[in-house]
Amino acid sequence: MPNRLAQEPSPYLLQHAHNPVDWYPWGDEAFARAVAGAVALQRVLVQHYLPGALTLIVEPGVHQNALATRLPWLGAMVAVDGEPTAYLCRDFACQAPVTDPDAFRAQLETVVGHTDR
Repeated sequence: MPNRLAQEPSPYLLQHAHNPVDWYPWGDEAFARAVAGAVALQRVLVQHYLPGALTLIVEPGVHQNALATRLPWLGAMVAVDGEPTAYLCRDFACQAPVTDPDAFRAQLETVVGHTDR
């Protein structure tokens, strides 16, 4: 079954029209979806009291690469399926990356034990 790229005029995008991935061509719809996903993860984060926690919001690409020169572990953190992705790390180990706000909430609640909702 073709994905959204089957409607695109670009030969490059058309070659991926039958990939089993929910691709979005770059544009307003893709941007709105990415922003909504990032905001949803951030809303979950701010509902938790995390004294002493460090939160980094990193855009993949040049900015991530520049930060990775000082914080090498950032270089290995990648978006899952192109979606905004949360990594919860503690004591030099990270849990599995998540894109779903409920999964992120469950990870945070194992660390902090309560929320400020």
